[in-house]
Amino acid sequence: MVEPGGGQGPRTDEGTEVVEDPNGKTFTVSSRVEFRVTKEDNEAEVTCTVDHESLQNAERSTTQKLQVHYKPTAKIEPHPQYPREGEKLQLQCDGQGNPITYHALIGGVVAVIVFLLLSLLIVLGHYLIRHKGLCIRHGETVTSRHRQNPAEVMCTYLTHEAKGSDDAPDADTAIINAEGGQSGGDDKKEYFI
Repeated sequence: MVEPGGGQGPRTDEGTEVVEDPNGKTFTVSSRVEFRVTKEDNEAEVTCTVDHESLQNAERSTTQKLQVHYKPTAKIEPHPQYPREGEKLQLQCDGQGNPITYHALIGGVVAVIVFLLLSLLIVLGHYLIRHKGLCIRHGETVTSRHRQNPAEVMCTYLTHEAKGSDDAPDADTAIINAEGGQSGGDDKKEYFI
């Protein structure tokens, strides 16, 4: 006996098949029903029942719930239903499907990744701006390409305060003061060996 939950599709009863075992003492009885499932059949119980005279009016049965996968549907509900000008409006998006829809989870993961990338960009940008300087080795400018010959290298850079940008009235004056140096500002020096 099959009891679907509400599927609208046509049912096909394949009938009952009886197979005698080779020893002639036992029989296998099977029946089959086919129907097209819909999302209304999700979580419906299907029951198979066996009734035999040897069971003395006690049926044997087993039940299984159907798990029907179907496309998700989305619905937006406003709260309040008819908002007035100046009122707060809350829109709620409900998704229903099987398996469970994970659009909110995916959006949250993407937001965290974007936040981490932006934070990393800000930290690296700050680091690169703060550590910009001039390195000289025997009268030539040193770049990362001159690593074959290890030698003593002196690097000089001006700190934010030494550049005079705090005291400058505009950006042009700050750049001029940074290029010419200030008598009151101490140059920071680093030595790499």
